[in-house]
Formats: sequence, structure tokens, C-alpha cells
Amino acid sequence: MIVGEYIRIEGSIEGEDDLVVHGRIEGTVRVEGAVTVEPGAWVVADVRAQKVLVRGTVRGNVTAREAIEVARSGRMIGDATAPEVTIAAGAGFRGRVEMGEVPAEEPPPVARRSAAREPVRPAATDGTRAIPRLARPRGTLRRRAEP
Repeated sequence: MIVGEYIRIEGSIEGEDDLVVHGRIEGTVRVEGAVTVEPGAWVVADVRAQKVLVRGTVRGNVTAREAIEVARSGRMIGDATAPEVTIAAGAGFRGRVEMGEVPAEEPPPVARRSAAREPVRPAATDGTRAIPRLARPRGTLRRRAEP
């Protein structure tokens, strides 16, 4: 399917063919084939496809089963998720990139160990206050002699 230069589509596009965009799409794009956004075209949508080639502008998250390529003339604002992501020198990109096989479930968080603490000392009984160990002076400060 080809979206012409003077065509604007608002809504959801779904299908099994390739999609070439010369105009503007706003909404969602879900295709089984490749999506190509040509120079001067705008896609303001989340995109899911086999492959995605950005030569124009995409504002939204892009997920591809094979690869995402942002060409030198391309601009993308959003997250890119695919086994292979290529961003050419001179391309504009703002977002996160996730590459490779993504596990179905996130691993459980690693338990943090608490920092070792000093044992608590009993309070002084003679009316004086104990100075915490970390606050005690460790040495004297010496000043260098001036020439």
C-alpha cells in the first residue's frame, strides 16, 4: 500500500502487505510486511512491522521483528525495539534502543544487601556525649609552608 504525498490518514492501519508512506499517518500501524517512511513523510503513530525504514519523520515507538533503520535523512522520536537497529550518521534520534532477543518475562530484581553497620555502643552514664566514630577527627590538617 502506498500513502501518497497529499494523503493524511488518521486511525489504525492493519494489513499483511508492505506500506510506503509519502504523506502523513496519525494513529497506529500494524503490518506483516515492511514499513518505509519516505523523506517529507510523517508518521505520528506506534508502528509494528517486519522491517521499518525511516527516511522521513516518525514520532512514536517502533517495534520490528527483523530490523529498524533510521537513514541519514530520517528523524525519529520514540523507542526502537528490534533484533537489529541501525542509526546512520547524521540521522536524528531521541529515545531508547532495545536490540536482541528480549525475554518473555523480566528476571526478578536482585535483592540488595544492607550496608554493614557498626555495633551500637551503650550510652555514656557519666553525663558526657559519645562522638560517633565517623565524626571523629582522623588527623591534623597541615598547611604547606609558602615559598
